Amino acid sequence: MQYGSNFALKKIPEEFFNQSEIDCLIAIDHPKIVSLYRYYRFDGCVYMLMEYCPNDLNKLMKSRRQIESSELYSYVSAVLEAVKACHDRCIAHSYIKPSNFFIDKYNRIKIGDFGLSKMYKDKPLSSLLEGTELFMAPEIFTENQYNPMKSDIWAVGVTIYFMATHLYPFYSKDPEILFEKIQSGVYSDDCIDDKNLCKVISSCLKINPYERLTINQLLELPYFQKEDSYSEENLPLTTNDVYTRSHQVFVRAKIPMKKVTIPLANQNIYQMYRGSRLRLVNAPSKSEQNFKL
Repeated sequence: MQYGSNFALKKIPEEFFNQSEIDCLIAIDHPKIVSLYRYYRFDGCVYMLMEYCPNDLNKLMKSRRQIESSELYSYVSAVLEAVKACHDRCIAHSYIKPSNFFIDKYNRIKIGDFGLSKMYKDKPLSSLLEGTELFMAPEIFTENQYNPMKSDIWAVGVTIYFMATHLYPFYSKDPEILFEKIQSGVYSDDCIDDKNLCKVISSCLKINPYERLTINQLLELPYFQKEDSYSEENLPLTTNDVYTRSHQVFVRAKIPMKKVTIPLANQNIYQMYRGSRLRLVNAPSKSEQNFKL
């Protein structure tokens, strides 16, 4: 590779490929989004050459039981800014959870995995049962149609709760009990000392989706008005630094478009293939010309 950098290669079998993932990544060229550089169809699969991030929020939280409040603030702020980058462009991510917030080598948060995402021109409505159950909003289970952006906000609330407590607000190994807990909307925030952070979480975890604050309204809450808090802006390098954004963000490949409908019964199979990432090495192969930048 001429850049001497690490990249992530996401491999998706064509029958499980969702063109909307590419469309959304092209539409959002933003520092809070994992960048797509190129994509190809090859030997029955779609390959997406993407920015490499060595860590994610789920791994980080599981490896560190104690996180300083100022550092937690920076991560929570970054999560909301990443979701804002999507919602400002009328894109519902629909797969928000800690493991889909990636961390680059400069400790910056970026949202990725747009396999369930969709861009909406008019009022956002979805009828699909999709996502990870622990992070799915109650209306996804019960309504014929729901607003996926409102459901994103619920998932943001669950994600922030997990970041603050290392627990889930609604949890059971039994799917029926988990469903009942989600539908009740009852959770404990006794283990969270910061009441302003509690307000952020409660503003997301409203049973009625239209009582949930928008992403912009959440960012106006008192929790985010702190002064002298640690933030990514204080890092010595920015996303415009020559070392971090030295590559062309996206090169459109000429690929015949193929619409694929994923039946509900195959959702779990689809999720098994998502996020298949390989670390690229400079090793010659017969197909090297297909992936050389």
